Amino acid sequence: MRNHRLKSIYDFYTSDLSYNELQKLIRKEAPNVLNFYLDAAKKPDNQNNLVRYFLFAKNIFLAFLFKLNPLRRLIYSIALFLFVWGFINAYWSWVFFSFITINILLAFEVAEKLTAKGELEIAKKIQEGLLPTSPPINKKLDISFFAETAREVGGDYLDFITNGEADKSFMFLGDISGKGMAAAIYMVQVRAIIHHLASKEDSIENILIELNKVLCNIFSKNYFFTANAALIKEETITFCRAGHLPTFFYQSSSKTCTRLVPSGIGLGLTSLDLFSTALKSHTLKLEPGDILTFISDGVTETMNQYNQEFGEEKLQKILMANSHKSSKEIQNSILINLNAFRGDNEPNDDISIIVIKAQESINSPLNIN
Repeated sequence: MRNHRLKSIYDFYTSDLSYNELQKLIRKEAPNVLNFYLDAAKKPDNQNNLVRYFLFAKNIFLAFLFKLNPLRRLIYSIALFLFVWGFINAYWSWVFFSFITINILLAFEVAEKLTAKGELEIAKKIQEGLLPTSPPINKKLDISFFAETAREVGGDYLDFITNGEADKSFMFLGDISGKGMAAAIYMVQVRAIIHHLASKEDSIENILIELNKVLCNIFSKNYFFTANAALIKEETITFCRAGHLPTFFYQSSSKTCTRLVPSGIGLGLTSLDLFSTALKSHTLKLEPGDILTFISDGVTETMNQYNQEFGEEKLQKILMANSHKSSKEIQNSILINLNAFRGDNEPNDDISIIVIKAQESINSPLNIN
């Protein structure tokens, strides 16, 4: 019976335990928690090492206290004092009482965290519901896309808008500065504005110019939006770059992969004519086998365990090595290489990819996500 009880206790604590969880705790969660409190802690300036370490620990503790609400802060401080006082004076009833009190406070904090996590899960599902369910149907182009957030919600924006016109659609792939809930809320606003503008405008440049005017009024300081946007008409693509990453163009005839970087600055930075003056479009008529790839910086900035970035060069090599494949297969090759490069590291940014390949045969099957 005793052995069975011990085994039950052992299974309770170890059944869901894994090495990856331990790595995640050490490599990601612990540094994030420390940085969370460091941001609020006063930096000690004393030159004496011992004094500096003491002040550092004190400031971290005070930063922790100020993160509690006033009532919990007071209860926690009293309970901690009673615990130390009772332990020194061997008043074990007070030690026990303060221990129970601190654990009750911990239970409140955990409950709040789990409630917030549940709400984030709902927000994640809502945001996922805003993604297109499939790429636009185009007889001349094979289109595939992928989007994944680094956290529960993210600030990447990926969209296709067809307005019911055959072989004609708008494409957007962009990134709100920052991460988390604030970026996600701004992303939803950006999406609504773009859909409204796309219903009235035929020019991709005009959509971005009007979008910039609106974002300059609604974005808080230090927030902006970068994007690659395109108008797709059969095999002809006109695209603009508003401060975003380059577009990668694999040309089948020369078997080369180049970076296309039309002029443009980020949206929401300035309401002056500087934005419209800087914005330039680029038009390509894709030949059979040509490939255009649009990405967010979560691809090139994926980090491995040595803090090295994936970079653009690796992406270009992947595109050339897999150019004979369908857009879906090329996209999957990018993701497989990203995962292999990252290893056990957690994603550090949202990842969005759009691959557009000119059909090598009109009768070849379309690739639908």
